[in-house]
Amino acid sequence: MDKFRALEYFIAVAEEGSLSGAARRLEVTIPAALKVINALERSLGATLFDRSSQGLSLTADGARYYESCRPLLQHLADADGAARPARRPSRSSTASSPRCRSSTRATRISRSTFAPSIA
Repeated sequence: MDKFRALEYFIAVAEEGSLSGAARRLEVTIPAALKVINALERSLGATLFDRSSQGLSLTADGARYYESCRPLLQHLADADGAARPARRPSRSSTASSPRCRSSTRATRISRSTFAPSIA
C-alpha cells in the first residue's frame, strides 16, 4: 500500500464526509477510494470511519489519526512549494542563481543516496 496516497484519500474522505465527494475531489472512482480506505484501516488495525446511510463520520480513532496526519500533508505541500522554482528570472538576474554543473553527477548522487543498490 502506498501510505502517502492512503493518507491523501483518508484526508479527502474525512474532509468531504463521503466517498463520492472524496472521489470527485481526487478524480478517482468511488470503488478505488473505498479500496484504499479499507486497506489503510486493515494496515492500522482500526476503524477510521463510521459508515451509515447519511455518509461517513470519523470514529474516535479516525479523529485522532486525522489530527496527526493533516499537518504531515500540509508540511509536505509546503516543502513541495519551497522546492519548486520561483518564476523564471529575467536574463539580467540569472547570474545569481546556482546551477548544477553536471546532471550526470546529480543523477549519481541521487541514485547512491536514495537507492544504494542501483549505484
